[in-house]
Amino acid sequence: MRKLLQLPSSFLFTGTGGGVLHGSTCEAAVCVFAVARDKALKELGGWENITKLVVYASDQTHFTFQKAAKLVGIPSSNFRFIETSFSTGFSTSPEKLRIAIDDDMKSDLVPLFLCATVGTTPTGAIDPIMELNKVAMEFKLWLHIDAAYAGVRAFVLSSAIIWMEHGLANLMYHIQSDIAMAKCFEAFVRKDERFEMVVPRKFALVCFRLKPKVEDDDEAMN
Repeated sequence: MRKLLQLPSSFLFTGTGGGVLHGSTCEAAVCVFAVARDKALKELGGWENITKLVVYASDQTHFTFQKAAKLVGIPSSNFRFIETSFSTGFSTSPEKLRIAIDDDMKSDLVPLFLCATVGTTPTGAIDPIMELNKVAMEFKLWLHIDAAYAGVRAFVLSSAIIWMEHGLANLMYHIQSDIAMAKCFEAFVRKDERFEMVVPRKFALVCFRLKPKVEDDDEAMN
C-alpha cells in the first residue's frame, strides 16, 4: 500500500508506521475509539471520567462513528455534529468546530476525538484536513480521517479482486474510466432543464435531483 501510494518509508512497520486490515469499517472505528478513550482516561485518572469525553464530526459523517463511540461507552449526548452547508460544499468548518470545543471546555468536558472525512458518502464532501488538523493539535484531539467514498479504501480495497487479477495499471484504468463516465453524466445533467446538480461532482459521485416545478415546492422535492 505504501509503495502503491508512494508514501514516505516512515509509513512502513520498519519505520514509525504500519497498519492493520480490519474486517469492516465498524470494527476499525471501534478499535480506534477504544485506543483514544483508554489513553484519555489514563491521563484523566480513571473510568469515572468517561462521561466527560466528547466526540466531534460533521453532520455528513457516516453513522458508523456514532455507533462506535456508543459501543466504547461514550454517551450519545457527547457526540457533536458540526453543521455543514451548501455554501461550503458540505465540508466541516474549522471555525464551527472551534466554537463547539470552546463551549464544551467551558462546561468542564474533555474534547477527545475528531472525525474528518475525505469524500463523504452522501455528497462526496472533502473536509479541510490541514485546517482541522491545526485545531486538533491545538486542543490535543485524536484526529481520525475516514476514507469513506474517496480514500485509500475505495481506491484499493474495494477493487482488490480487480487489482490482484489485472494488476495496478488496469486498476488505475478502471478508476479513471469511472471518473470519466461521471464527468460525462454530470454534463448531461447540467444540460437537461428537468434536473439540477445538488453539489459539484466529486470523483465518480454525481449528486443530482429533479428541479421543483414551483419555488415553494423545494422542500417537498427534497
